[in-house]
Amino acid sequence: MNEIIYKYFSENKDNYPLPVLAEQLTKSGYAQTEIQEVLDYLKRESSVLTRSTSSYDFWNFKTKLIYQKSSQKWKDFLFGFFSSRIFFWVLAFVLNMSLGRYYFEYGISASVIFYQVVNLIVVAAFIYFFRKRKLIIWGIAVNFILGFLGNFLGMFSLYF
Repeated sequence: MNEIIYKYFSENKDNYPLPVLAEQLTKSGYAQTEIQEVLDYLKRESSVLTRSTSSYDFWNFKTKLIYQKSSQKWKDFLFGFFSSRIFFWVLAFVLNMSLGRYYFEYGISASVIFYQVVNLIVVAAFIYFFRKRKLIIWGIAVNFILGFLGNFLGMFSLYF
């Protein structure tokens, strides 16, 4: 495969239709067989990309999702919002059961360890989902912001 032709198509395919680009390459003196080989490769490449991103599978977190409907956006946002809350409750239960005996021995330090583990997992989720499904991150962020505001208002109401 001719790398120069491939690079030319890759750089210009968003601005011009492929047949126009192929015609320009033919006028420049490139062989029709080389141009057709690159066009076939680009079609195979785009069909693989389309297949991996356009078919909607909610539980596929490995490939980047291109949202086609607003319902897909809402599902991702709500998944991030509620899954972070449920994950926190499950993790709190598991860690409190396993760290419960340490809490009586070491006091507050067990709670600090618990929150550090939770924050580490949340940061890992942010990094993973940042490029793949950004609305899940927004759901997680809104959940934590609302939780923080709820705690703040609760503590504020105790003082006044």
